[in-house]
Amino acid sequence: MARIPGLNLGGLTAGLVVAAMVCLAGATRAAEPPRGIIALNQFGQCPPSGPCGALRPKAAANTAITGLMIRLNWKDMQSGPKASDIDWTMTDNVFAQAGKDRFVVLSFVPGIQTPDWAMDEIPKGGKISLCIPYGSKADVGNTRTVPKPWNATYLKLWYGFLKAVSDHYASNPQFLMIAASGPTSVSEEMSLPGAQHSSKVCPIKDGVQAWMNAGYTPAKYEGAWSDVFSKFAALFPNQYVSLALYDGLPIGSSGNNDSGEVSKTPQDVISAGLSALGGRFAVEANGLVSTSPKNAAYRTVKSYHGRAVTGFELATSAVTRPQTEGGVSNSAEALCQALRAGVEANVDFIEIYQEDASSGDASVQSVLDTFAKQLQPPIMFPRPGRPVPFDRRLSIATGGASPATVCP
Repeated sequence: MARIPGLNLGGLTAGLVVAAMVCLAGATRAAEPPRGIIALNQFGQCPPSGPCGALRPKAAANTAITGLMIRLNWKDMQSGPKASDIDWTMTDNVFAQAGKDRFVVLSFVPGIQTPDWAMDEIPKGGKISLCIPYGSKADVGNTRTVPKPWNATYLKLWYGFLKAVSDHYASNPQFLMIAASGPTSVSEEMSLPGAQHSSKVCPIKDGVQAWMNAGYTPAKYEGAWSDVFSKFAALFPNQYVSLALYDGLPIGSSGNNDSGEVSKTPQDVISAGLSALGGRFAVEANGLVSTSPKNAAYRTVKSYHGRAVTGFELATSAVTRPQTEGGVSNSAEALCQALRAGVEANVDFIEIYQEDASSGDASVQSVLDTFAKQLQPPIMFPRPGRPVPFDRRLSIATGGASPATVCP
């Protein structure tokens, strides 16, 4: 083992040395990082009558699935300012479904999904009205009022909710990862209206101008993220914390147009996350499709392999929208093409929609089984710190089949 300059190891055992090195990363290290295929229930809701399930039973029981994930709106969780106003039914059911064999990932969306009672407490100057370019059908193309990402009242109320989540789940060993959010808008991604390259329903330049008028600067936005990461690090000491990437607004430090911030802002936010969370920080990109390797967010995630936990989330269900996911009409092939793109980036995990994990189609299941093996850590080789090349992992998982024969 190489000696660390300035560090007196004395009589420490090898195990204690490793533990000491992990602590130097800046934050408490959680258990093994999330790996494999994670089944996602997007914005689950309890039915008007009957049992309140979390994920579809077939998805939760699928042997190719290592983790269960649920994404919920803050306003659907908390009806009032007290912790007792939070309904834990859906999330509790996810933990019950996971049992002892699967881990749980939680994702909560504030921003546009901030409860009315909280919006009423945020001062007028702490809000901004914008045309919403993407998200739920009820919001797309319409003007909505959202909290400014850096507003202190908003963040304080959001932290109150997160504290309740921590009190309820942080000590549960099944709970392995939570999505960082707060300085966000329509999802848990670090996206703000105006950061999109184009929109059929909202003039992008109007969104950018609205942020300029609201006093946006990269420093305010990045400062909010830095504060959020520190809170997540403290409230969830046993969990990994993920950041879903998105382009930054093209606004400079003096409120001027600056296209350089489109790529610089995400990198600065990632740096803040690594600083606050160390080895517990995960970098991911949502929207994985077969052509994602051409995208900047994909390349960024790939570049952080070995420096952070990395992952992707599919853009949609390959079973319900194969053309979107893989550019083909066959669901299994579409899923295969998208998962192959993800695995080629050497990520630790890929989140898929529960519709794919519960399809019952034998060819879809075969694809899931194949890629589930590829996303598991190597047992014997190569040496630590050297990733198994994609083609070699593929050969291990498929018994020597060539990449061309994996997809249907």
